[in-house]
Order: sequence, then structure tokens, then C-alpha cells
Amino acid sequence: MNLNQNFFQDLIKQGKLKEISEIRLAVVKKMLDEGKDANKISCRISQFNEQLIQCVCSYFANSNSWLSACTFLEFGSGARGEQVLNSDQDNGLLLADNLRIDVHELDEITQRIVMTLDGTGIYLCPGKVMLSEAKWRGTWQEWREKIIFWLENPKERGSWQSGLILDFKPLWGKKNKAQELRREVLDTVKKHPVIFRMLVEEILQYRVPLSFWGALF
Repeated sequence: MNLNQNFFQDLIKQGKLKEISEIRLAVVKKMLDEGKDANKISCRISQFNEQLIQCVCSYFANSNSWLSACTFLEFGSGARGEQVLNSDQDNGLLLADNLRIDVHELDEITQRIVMTLDGTGIYLCPGKVMLSEAKWRGTWQEWREKIIFWLENPKERGSWQSGLILDFKPLWGKKNKAQELRREVLDTVKKHPVIFRMLVEEILQYRVPLSFWGALF
């Protein structure tokens, strides 16, 4: 089921965010009734959330034209298409190089975006890996510098997984610069065997949920 952008933007405008969450749940229940396996359901939830994010970003871009020059970055399970019903947000914003905007307006709009997503069932990230945080916004060069710094300095990354900053993709907005950034980061990893080894060791320590039901609900 593809989301009707106008329909969902109308729900957002009316503040009927819980209805969107209920639609997602109905989609999952229908798939369970049809006997679909966990992988297919996870993939469908990821598709639903991806389309929803695009609807939310387009909604806010209608009244904030500068947003269209930026790129919504999705990290982690959302970028890999492995989300479940209780997945939270892991996102960032790639700013246009020539963007001129008051920081208070930037804070306000990005905060409204993450709160809208939270209301629709894509919950706030406990670790604050969200575009409402200044740390998770920046121009191409700023993103390049901080990601490479995090890769080269494991203690500076925080408690989140290294895979979070490698598994990212652009979901909405100008995508070319984000794809270029991803290539740049991966090239850096390939050129530094020590970084690659540290990433492998950290990712191997990550515990994947053993239960479909424990992961999904």
C-alpha cells in the first residue's frame, strides 16, 4: 500500500497523528492474519515509515521552502529496511551549503518534524540521534569531518553503534550530495584497515533481538 501524500498531509494538518499510527498497526495485523513472515512485515513497516517521513518533510517544506534544499538522512535500521513497530528515530539533516537561516527557526522546524514523527508512531530516539539536535545537522563538509572524526576516535562516538553512521541513506530532498558523502565515508574506511577492524569488532558485539514478537511489539 502506497501512502497517499495528500491524505496523510491532511491528517498531519488536522493533528490526527494517532490515526496514522493506527493505520500502520492495521497493515501489520493484516499481514499477520495472512501469515506473512517477520522479514516481510519488517520490510513493510520500513516502507511505510519511509513514505511517511517523505510526507512529513513535504508538509513542512510547503511553508518552509528552505527545507527543500536540504536532505533528510536516515540512519540504522530505517536505512537498512529492518524496522519494527517500536522502532525509534535515527535521523539527521544535510544542510545546503548556501543555506541562510536563523538558528532559532532551524531548531523550531526540525523539532516540529521529529515531534510529528513521534506522534505518528516513529518514536523519539532516547539517544537523541535526531535532526532536532544540532549535532545531527550540518553541511556536506561538516558531516564529512564529523563522521570521519567519529570513525577515527571511537571514544567520541558515544553509546550508539558504528553501523549507525555507515548505514545511512537520503530519504527526502537533495539526494546527490548525501550519496556522495556516503561514498566518501566508505572510501575512508577502506583506506584505513584499523578503522575497519574496530568497526567489525563493535558490530559483532551488537545483539540482534532473538524473538520476532519481542522485536515487533
